[in-house]
Amino acid sequence: MAGIALKIEMDGLKGLEGRLNALASFGDVGRRALLSDIGEEVISQTRQRFRDEKAPDGTAWKRSQRAEAEGGQTLTDTGRLKNSINRNLGVDFVEVGTNVVYGAIHQLGGEAGKGHAIVLPPRPYLPEGIEQVDSLDTMVDALIARLVGGL
Repeated sequence: MAGIALKIEMDGLKGLEGRLNALASFGDVGRRALLSDIGEEVISQTRQRFRDEKAPDGTAWKRSQRAEAEGGQTLTDTGRLKNSINRNLGVDFVEVGTNVVYGAIHQLGGEAGKGHAIVLPPRPYLPEGIEQVDSLDTMVDALIARLVGGL
């Protein structure tokens, strides 16, 4: 992923250790299924943030000049950035992010435009860490039920 991404590794999920041990009996299938579910949930939550115009911590994004002048939503002119959010699944990690070149400047803020004449405020849309992903407990419980039910 060339733009900006959140990388979630299995060893970063310490708070769910007991339930993750239950998934261990399913080996790679359980681990990959969990990472896939987490990736899809992060994508879903990220797209919802574009609709709500809010950061992962719930704070509202500073309204963009374009949205103020023309109406519409901040960070959603063509929808390209929002629709570019995708995941890359590995053996023990999932990355969620964008390959859109301007994704990082909107996430982090900074100087942009010709001669860096514009200073964009940060408008975070990707969570900074696993603690900003909602519903992890529910996802793990649902996956265990799905895997156990599939036996």
